[in-house]
Amino acid sequence: MKKHLTLAMIGMVGLGGVALAQRPEPAPPGPPKGRAHPSVSMMKDELGLTDEQASQLRKLHNEQRRAAIRRRADLRIARMDLDELMNAASVDEKALSAKMKEIGDLEGAALKARVDSRLALRKVLTPDQLAKMKEMRPAPGRERGFRGRQGRPPMRPGPGGGGLDDAPEDGPDEEP
Repeated sequence: MKKHLTLAMIGMVGLGGVALAQRPEPAPPGPPKGRAHPSVSMMKDELGLTDEQASQLRKLHNEQRRAAIRRRADLRIARMDLDELMNAASVDEKALSAKMKEIGDLEGAALKARVDSRLALRKVLTPDQLAKMKEMRPAPGRERGFRGRQGRPPMRPGPGGGGLDDAPEDGPDEEP
């Protein structure tokens, strides 16, 4: 009985991994190809960055982008490997478990990199510049707008829908 329950649990986790492995990767944020990234030059004017600060931020940004590209590639490959393990004629539970741990580690490394990035930014900017930057940024959870939901309109309130602030203020309650 325990063996069947364990296999069922591994199967459910594996199916979730397969679903994740098959989900399309979002386009990486950033400027269109062929253009310089505008964020540092815009921040320089709006925050009053010194040339040294702007240089440090450009260097940090480039290093972080390169590392993020590598992490995303490693994660995509690990998800492909997981998919192959799940689709094999006989499932190697140890290999499957190891691959799931690898994927978890890669996702954890991405979170750590985001936190480290914010800490590095705090070391370059003055407290006044940080306060100005907070004012320039959108509220948490609203920074992606429609792109965060891949171009779909806001969810409607109600069971399974979004919150009340996602609903239109006035107008018919019909689908577009």
